[in-house]
Amino acid sequence: MTTAAVSMKLTGFEQFGEALQLLQDDMKEKVAWQAAGAGASVVKRKATANAKTMFPGHEAGPLVKNIAMVKKPVDANGEYIYGVGVRAGRQRSKKWRAKSKTVRLKQRGKGVTVSYANDPYYWWMQHFGFSHLGGTRVRAKPFITNAFHSEHDAVLEAMRKKLAKRTEQAGFK
Repeated sequence: MTTAAVSMKLTGFEQFGEALQLLQDDMKEKVAWQAAGAGASVVKRKATANAKTMFPGHEAGPLVKNIAMVKKPVDANGEYIYGVGVRAGRQRSKKWRAKSKTVRLKQRGKGVTVSYANDPYYWWMQHFGFSHLGGTRVRAKPFITNAFHSEHDAVLEAMRKKLAKRTEQAGFK
């Protein structure tokens, strides 16, 4: 899944960081993933709402249905990351491709290109904008990036609530 590159630095979590250090190692990781997931779900909900309003007539279309969160491996800095993006193209599962309608088959050299009915391959053109061959520019409608920027405070609050709830359940206040 391709995601729009947006990042945020979190501050104000010092008290929760101290409480997390007191937790067992396996619990630390679980709580950190849950907090990151809580923040990502806020962005996903807002991105879905943005897509519904930005593209009228396609409220239940493939673009809206395929906005998803993806859990990424812990990086070298120990950061827990969820990406929010659109599932499209080859990133779709074999199970999804098997039950989806085939729209067209196109022979290219030795291979065959297959297009599916509910594949929002066009999402990045909507999000980042594009130019037609004639030079006409279609402006971007960044539904994911706007969701992140408009819900910044809600993301932080969701993460704070999740961290507070989980550290309280573990016996720390």
